[in-house]
Amino acid sequence: MVCRTIISTKAFETFTICVIVANSAVMVVDDPAAEEPEPIFVVAEHIFNLLYFLEMVLKIVGLGFILGEDAYLRDTWNILDFAIVMSALPQYVQYLESSGSTAVVRPEVGPKQEQSSGSGISGLRAFRVLRPLRTITSIQGLKVLITALFAAMPLLRDTLLILMFFFVVFSIACLQLLAGSLKQRCVSIQTGAVHPDDLLCGSGVTECPGGYFCGKQNANPNYGVTNFDSIQYSLLNVFQCITLEGWSDIQAMMQRTFASVVVILFIVMILSGAFFLLNLLLAVINSKFTEAHNEHQQQEEAARAQKRTPLDDDEMDNALNNKDEWTISQAITARIYAKKMKAFLYRRKAQRAAEARRREALKKQRQASQQARRNIPGQVNHLSNGNGNGNGKTPPHVGGVIMEDDGEHQEEQLNDEEKHLQ
Repeated sequence: MVCRTIISTKAFETFTICVIVANSAVMVVDDPAAEEPEPIFVVAEHIFNLLYFLEMVLKIVGLGFILGEDAYLRDTWNILDFAIVMSALPQYVQYLESSGSTAVVRPEVGPKQEQSSGSGISGLRAFRVLRPLRTITSIQGLKVLITALFAAMPLLRDTLLILMFFFVVFSIACLQLLAGSLKQRCVSIQTGAVHPDDLLCGSGVTECPGGYFCGKQNANPNYGVTNFDSIQYSLLNVFQCITLEGWSDIQAMMQRTFASVVVILFIVMILSGAFFLLNLLLAVINSKFTEAHNEHQQQEEAARAQKRTPLDDDEMDNALNNKDEWTISQAITARIYAKKMKAFLYRRKAQRAAEARRREALKKQRQASQQARRNIPGQVNHLSNGNGNGNGKTPPHVGGVIMEDDGEHQEEQLNDEEKHLQ
């Protein structure tokens, strides 16, 4: 119980995240290529492993290991944590068995110390930097956003398929039309060297200065990245144009080397890709985020409604008096309506109590009527045997038919009154 209380506190979660951040900072400063790590990093590694192990033990004791709904291994993040913590144990086991590293004498090299085989396993501790992602569950805004992203996956899948089809179509079109165009340069007639300014040219499109002619070389602009010579580079440059990052430079290059009408291709590609398909992706995410946000707001309102309790006279007066920012008219209006609401609730409560008492009286009256109807046959037999007017005949005013009709009529009246109350 104590362990569960400890791990459920905010201070424990904050301390765990601080330890993870400190461990990440130590791993950044440490040099993994060093043959012998510095002693301070070795001590820090042992301290972090001890803290991680204590955290795991506290959670296992407080939550249970695998049995139970909230057990330790029932959480995906705890499974990753358990695997990473246990990956550090083999090197300590090996250290205890060998009492440290063993010196091995090699004639050709000399004394050399064997490195622990657990050094490769210790690299898995880098995955512990993913642990702060568990704070998503404690931040409602991030939780709503992640929920919206997962809910939007089916629609995003269809939209991404359309976007990939768009990329492939325009990449093939650029590959067929513009392949090799960006390799054209102005070359010196005398030396065969490329112009110092690396001028692009095109046959019949852009003229080279005097002493130069338009030739073709093997290199493409931007260290060979900007080109449409293969489907891979074509996809890359189409994606760059769709993101509106440097697309005008690529268009200007193609106008100088291919033709001015290539601007039509780029305009169609930008309008349909950047202004339609990418915005369609954002619209899908926005719609799902709005739905998740509205659902979260409804849940919060329902939770507040459940926690809300009626105020008595003193609490209501205190609540009204504590509103310092209210004006006098607002305070008077609020007090009047609050009193009216209280009076209405009291009247409604009194009406319900009266209706309950009347319903109970009607129920008792019905039971008495049914009991009287059950006693009528015995009275009729008693009168018919001569106990009535002495002649052995049943008086007409106590006949079974007349009495039964009166009972049924009275019961109908009781039923009508009960329906009216309900």
